[in-house]
Amino acid sequence: MFWEDDIPELKFDPENQWFKRHLAVVRGCHELAGDDFYIDIPDLMENIDVLASLRDTSLLLMDLVGEDEEIERRVAQVTKAYYPAMQAMYDACKDDSGASAYTVFQVWGPGKCIKLQCDAGAMISPEMFRRFVLPSLKEQAKWGDQVLYHLDGPDNIRHLDAVLECEGIDALQWTSGDAGPDGTLPDWDQIYDKAVAKGLSLWIKVYTGDTVDDWIKNVDRVVKKYGSARTFFFFPEMSHDEAVKLIAYAEEHWSDVRGNFIEELGL
Repeated sequence: MFWEDDIPELKFDPENQWFKRHLAVVRGCHELAGDDFYIDIPDLMENIDVLASLRDTSLLLMDLVGEDEEIERRVAQVTKAYYPAMQAMYDACKDDSGASAYTVFQVWGPGKCIKLQCDAGAMISPEMFRRFVLPSLKEQAKWGDQVLYHLDGPDNIRHLDAVLECEGIDALQWTSGDAGPDGTLPDWDQIYDKAVAKGLSLWIKVYTGDTVDDWIKNVDRVVKKYGSARTFFFFPEMSHDEAVKLIAYAEEHWSDVRGNFIEELGL
């Protein structure tokens, strides 16, 4: 068996030279930045996504069938190693109030601000997701103070109900896949309806369309449905004039919108 014969226990080593160098760089950047801007927590991965990077995804998928108990054990090891590694990076990046920013999806929040995901979930069944991934996600969601879940690709939608069982996830970020349409389109309301009904906020990337007017139109629909308090939008690069136009429109039309879906739910 590959995992038992060739791979020792997966555990965090604070004296590992590469981790110490990485941590020193982060601390140095924080010292240079001071109070001018945040140094983000690096993108630490989770659960079977880590195993896939170590083993090779195609081989890991066979392991899930042939070495299922061993994979459960290895995911537990990855999860255990995650906490001290993340804590060290959080301590190096946090500000004086304890707030932090996470490099993926440019998110900030009071306390430990983290991202969770399972991109490899696109290749496994809901039953496998619940067995191999969900227990880890539930633990980590409770550990973080501000938690964003990255749902990546159409084949991961089947795991949304399981993800929404994780108490502690505060927001959902949906990615429609390589070269897919952005997050503002009505196609994705099936995802947003479930997330918002569970009390989550939405992180939405905007890029479908050719002009700032297209982006405003697409975002306008989302804000009117889900409100301004539960939505965060990430726009493409634009000219100064376009940015001024967007901000002016947002201040006038999006500053305090409750949202008709929120009204229907009575939230």
